[in-house]
Amino acid sequence: MALRVAGPRLDDLRAYPAYALRYVRGGRASERLGVGYAAIGAFALVFPQLFYWTHHNPGPAELDPVLVGLQASQAITVFLKMFVFETLVLRAGPKLSMRVVVAGLFVVQWPLMLSMFSEAPLPYVHAIAEVFATTLVIVGYRRWRDRADLVPAPTTG
Repeated sequence: MALRVAGPRLDDLRAYPAYALRYVRGGRASERLGVGYAAIGAFALVFPQLFYWTHHNPGPAELDPVLVGLQASQAITVFLKMFVFETLVLRAGPKLSMRVVVAGLFVVQWPLMLSMFSEAPLPYVHAIAEVFATTLVIVGYRRWRDRADLVPAPTTG
């Protein structure tokens, strides 16, 4: 019963792909760049080993298969969700806030775990994620600064 009240209906889920396509095609650079999350997610799902190689595992090698599986799960648990958020959060202010948090979390991990990225089989390639997230913040800030999400106030007659 609670799902019927609080969650999306099956019709909503069926309509989402067409909505997302219209949103991306009809949007500005800020909206079109959000599709990068879907592309990264698809890549992570198909090539999780490459994602894993952007991290150094200082622990036992026996953990490698589990960690590769974890990277593959990121396609759905992180990147697909971020794409959905990108398409459902319409106002520039909340979208910018969301992007700042994501980029901040990506960037702050570098000083905390530099060796994880510098000693990886593909060293420093992880920076692509940080550049992408930071680009979304910059473009989102420009959209917010231009007040692109403001709608005219209703007039009273």
